[in-house]
Amino acid sequence: MGWYYARDGVRYGPFHKGKLRDLARSLELQPEDLVWGPGLSAWVPAREVEGLFQPPPLPGSAGEAAPPPWNPPRNASRNSSGQAQDPARKHPRPRRPGPSGPRRCPSCGAGDVLKLVFGYPSRGLLEVANRGEVALGGCLIGENAFRWRCGTCGHQW
Repeated sequence: MGWYYARDGVRYGPFHKGKLRDLARSLELQPEDLVWGPGLSAWVPAREVEGLFQPPPLPGSAGEAAPPPWNPPRNASRNSSGQAQDPARKHPRPRRPGPSGPRRCPSCGAGDVLKLVFGYPSRGLLEVANRGEVALGGCLIGENAFRWRCGTCGHQW
């Protein structure tokens, strides 16, 4: 027996729970989509299924070592709040993409790389796209579709 999800009256599945987690991470499965699977007596919003939209564990939990405290050098530059800034981080860390995606645009070198998401967007995906966390690639995906878009120059690869 597998897991299913439904959106806009269309049912998808069956999937293994691991695949459902992957769909959630890739934003194909949204927290408001309905999910049904082993142990559930009724369809529930995906956000209520344990393990699908859980935040990553905090450093120091589950045996993971927390990073050591950062001690800035005396001549470190200060931000507007008077806090020392890490000289290696002159610009805010890029929000995206995930660890498996490219870090820089191959055309302009900018770190503003967006994952292209295809398909009819749900309300949640539109909100994520409006926040600039992903780019909408269209309703249909072709065999040779691009996977990434530069938020600075618009280059797609």
